[in-house]
Amino acid sequence: MLSLREIKEKEYLPRGPYFKAMMRGTFSIARILVTNFGAFKKMRSSDDAGKKYVRPPRRYGLPEYREGMKYCRSNEKYLRPTRYCNSHAPEVIALANELGAYEKSDREFAEAAFNFAKRKLILEMLPMDGVEDTLRRGTGTRIHEISVFVALCRAAGIKARYKLYAPTLSNEWNDTFLVDPLLKKWYNSMGYF
Repeated sequence: MLSLREIKEKEYLPRGPYFKAMMRGTFSIARILVTNFGAFKKMRSSDDAGKKYVRPPRRYGLPEYREGMKYCRSNEKYLRPTRYCNSHAPEVIALANELGAYEKSDREFAEAAFNFAKRKLILEMLPMDGVEDTLRRGTGTRIHEISVFVALCRAAGIKARYKLYAPTLSNEWNDTFLVDPLLKKWYNSMGYF
């Protein structure tokens, strides 16, 4: 069992600003769901109810993990594995070695890892899960993509961390996105998407 100090030191819980934004967003969306339950019920019984989503195939092959592959075993901040970002997972280590970990310069490897996460992973709305699941599946949200990039860098011994923010939209984009009354209520309650 981990102590509270270890949980804080290893950053298993989100930091202040991110946690506040996450909680504010959760309560805002919950309020919209409760106050607009009828609209959501109508959306569920639309004509598209018979269609089923099919996940696209993965755009890459996962290299096989072999015993003795190099990876960073440091427990230093920004190098150690964290929740949802296990840089010691066999899939991550094998992929990092295939992308040139410990062979290329840090910058070249970071660019290769970034391009892999950006170009090979397909956007799909999913709940958060580990980076090894993301690599096996080949799809995920932008947070999943960032997790893959961070895990690959950490496996190669390059310090990496998350930097998240809430973007704001220009008035022209607001006019385009805020046609739906539910999205408008969401935006008005949170101030961002």
